[in-house]
Amino acid sequence: MKRLLCFIFLFGLVQGNGDYWVGHIDGYGSPVVNRHETHHAHIEKPCHLHDTNCIRQFFARNSGCTPVHGPAPDPYIIKKGPIETPHSNVTITINNAQLKGLNTGRIKEFYINKKTGVLVLEVVFGKIVVYSPRTVVTHHLRGREPEERADFTNIEFIDMSLTLTIPYHNGFDLAHSHVYTYMTNKPHLIAGPGLTKGEMV
Repeated sequence: MKRLLCFIFLFGLVQGNGDYWVGHIDGYGSPVVNRHETHHAHIEKPCHLHDTNCIRQFFARNSGCTPVHGPAPDPYIIKKGPIETPHSNVTITINNAQLKGLNTGRIKEFYINKKTGVLVLEVVFGKIVVYSPRTVVTHHLRGREPEERADFTNIEFIDMSLTLTIPYHNGFDLAHSHVYTYMTNKPHLIAGPGLTKGEMV
């Protein structure tokens, strides 16, 4: 997921909502207060939310990534993507998956908390669809070999929010960054009969 967010911003896929950042000076030399600003003085917003180029350059300077311009490939192909779910002892692996909808992303939050040393970036996607012609579900069992099922899957996410947090002290600490997913709607899943019927094989 970290690689996905880096990919999103390097391609400049997202558009902001036009709010001002803290400390912005208008054409008359007067400070402009963000009407949506609820944070304290230790919050710094280095770019306008709609200034994708500024955010792209900020990421490039602090992460070592090389900015790339233009929209994301649609679909974006994921050759193999394992998803671990340790609390249920299941591994889900998507193969040759087609990811569509990256260009629907909009930046909703981008700031640095100087007090905690954390950069926060939120991107909301209107609709993301992931189709995999072969999804393998592996059920790990105590004292036994794992059981597997496989078939196609198609999952649709509506209004999905990704929030990236990166420790920031004179640059990014990407090794300790996290991406959290928030969804207001339950994902819609369609799966082939190999995953929904019969016994594990």
